[in-house]
Amino acid sequence: MDILFVNFPSQTLLDQLQGYGCKAVNLEEDASELRFGRLISRLSSSFDVVYYTKFVSRGLEDLPPYISALRCRSVLGFHTPVLIDHPERTIYKLYNIVNSGRLMAHKCIRVFDAFHSLNSSDHALLSMLGFRSYLVPMGYDEMLFTPCEKSQEEFRVLFSGSLYHKGVDIAANLAYTLARKHNDMRFVFVDGARSSFIDNALGYREYLGNSGIGNITSLDELKQEEFARLLGQSHLLLFSSRWESFGRVVVEALGSGCPVVCFDIPGPPSSLMRRFGVGHVARPFDPIDLAGGLLAFYNLWKKRPEEYLELSKRCRSVSLMFSWRRLAAKYFEMFKAVSTLGNPRS
Repeated sequence: MDILFVNFPSQTLLDQLQGYGCKAVNLEEDASELRFGRLISRLSSSFDVVYYTKFVSRGLEDLPPYISALRCRSVLGFHTPVLIDHPERTIYKLYNIVNSGRLMAHKCIRVFDAFHSLNSSDHALLSMLGFRSYLVPMGYDEMLFTPCEKSQEEFRVLFSGSLYHKGVDIAANLAYTLARKHNDMRFVFVDGARSSFIDNALGYREYLGNSGIGNITSLDELKQEEFARLLGQSHLLLFSSRWESFGRVVVEALGSGCPVVCFDIPGPPSSLMRRFGVGHVARPFDPIDLAGGLLAFYNLWKKRPEEYLELSKRCRSVSLMFSWRRLAAKYFEMFKAVSTLGNPRS
């Protein structure tokens, strides 16, 4: 089976699919959407399935004129929510309106043959609307994200992101409060992607920099290998996102032996985190509840280090459910099912 991915964020899955006899190629968008659409149309005759990756910043990738000339089956992967559950900002309300219109277009014109959902909430919504939806989570590179030796002198809390929807303001306020009270608690902020027209919130770096608190560190965006090493050395991931389609850094943290504190939103594997005790799932969007979970893991590390070590090992064990090596079979089955739906559109 030959699969053409468009803007897919992981080469590791493509490599794993080769073990199932697939030729998997990723094509990065580097032209205008109209010209890029024509390129995809020409290439599609050589593939069995085309997989489109939907991000917030993409504008026209799933509109009918863009893919009308495809000569193979197609899948749209929702790597951002179908609809945002808590659209408190005007831009998020607009996002929901636009996506609702897109869903109507999909329903009327059948733009894509299938949808790929990363969480059960999106999958349930799409299935209820009568779409062919496949539920397969995102994975992580288990060989890259591994536990490292963690400091016994300070409890390191990692936050990654620079966008409002990542909850950077919540994380900054929490760090400002807790770092002043606990000298052996270090917060490390790592910038994520800066190129978003929706909700950059980079002012938090100045806020933290002017705080005069020595145990708060801000870093620029890191290479993946550097970020993996930093995550492996951390004791906890602070994941204060207001919405996500999945939140891959959560399973990367678990793979690195880090428990996670997050809000109860669609995306992160909250049920598994609760079931195995590898995270604290706080009420949306209660900073006190979030801080309570963080302090619980901090106190475990400080007062019962042996139990924290066992927790770290359990995090790694749970994370392997999301390794690309394990999930590749589910992706292959999805593409196999889509490719055998019948004759593609003429």
